[in-house]
Amino acid sequence: MAAGCENFCSSYLVNAILAAACHAYTKAAHRTEFWNPQALQYQFFAEARRIRELEAREDSLTTIQGLLVSTNTYNMNSMDEIGFSYIVQAISMGNRMKIFNTYPSTMDDNSKVSRGLTAWGAFHFQA
Repeated sequence: MAAGCENFCSSYLVNAILAAACHAYTKAAHRTEFWNPQALQYQFFAEARRIRELEAREDSLTTIQGLLVSTNTYNMNSMDEIGFSYIVQAISMGNRMKIFNTYPSTMDDNSKVSRGLTAWGAFHFQA
């Protein structure tokens, strides 16, 4: 991402991962207070949600991945209903992108791996 390549990374995904990491990091201030605007988890999650809203109409593998990570974060914070809605969004986006289908013969190896791992991750969450 630092090099400007966003094929397999995005600002949304990075912020979703950092929000989840802050929840797990035991030395983070206010780590259990997901509602506290001074908590790092809150700040990263707010930024992830902001970016997601701006990119709401854009389907991408990194958005699916970010939705799956966000599902975990919501679930860890006892907001399962919201987490479930993110799973629904991720699966719907995956269906639109046809990631659960066979690969086109023209797809490069890196894209195949990323697409396959994303499909398996999405399947794991909804199974």
